[in-house]
Amino acid sequence: MKQSTDKTQYLRSGKQTELTTAIKELSSQFQSQSLQLVFDILGWIGENIKFESSLQGAVGRYLWGRTALEVLTSRFATGCTDYTLAFIALARAKQVPTVYIETLSKAWLDKFPIDPKELITGHSYAKVSLDKKVYFVDSTRLCVHLKLPAGEVVFGEGVDTWDLGLSNKNWKKKFLRFKVERQKEAGS
Repeated sequence: MKQSTDKTQYLRSGKQTELTTAIKELSSQFQSQSLQLVFDILGWIGENIKFESSLQGAVGRYLWGRTALEVLTSRFATGCTDYTLAFIALARAKQVPTVYIETLSKAWLDKFPIDPKELITGHSYAKVSLDKKVYFVDSTRLCVHLKLPAGEVVFGEGVDTWDLGLSNKNWKKKFLRFKVERQKEAGS
């Protein structure tokens, strides 16, 4: 899947993470620097964006279908993608190079036979570059890692989910195709 080493690319916004006036104004409350800035943004997300479990079943409407602005202004998230988009927009507004990372569970990827009705498991992270170090931010669980957790396989990295070609209409097909290709490679 798409990956890049150009860090300046991750200061620009994508269609899903456009740095609107509202996002820039919201980010102006964060005055800290470096890793403390990451924790301050995570703290704000934890206090202000609530998980809306009643909408989790509305995958076709919300999952990979909302912008960072919609998440930040609605103050609710339907899953990890929403939390990650909110974090990315606020971090980029503060000039922190931030990469969207979509992962899939190794356990799900390695499970055979492939069942299209099976629950697909994965998670999203924001990779930030600060002080010549890289951190993986889990804005759903409000924590920072020095590396991706074991058991996660990177599906793709990009500016946001739409940059990876994921939408609320095609995500399942793309993940299943990725699984099939991975299993083919493992079998050869």
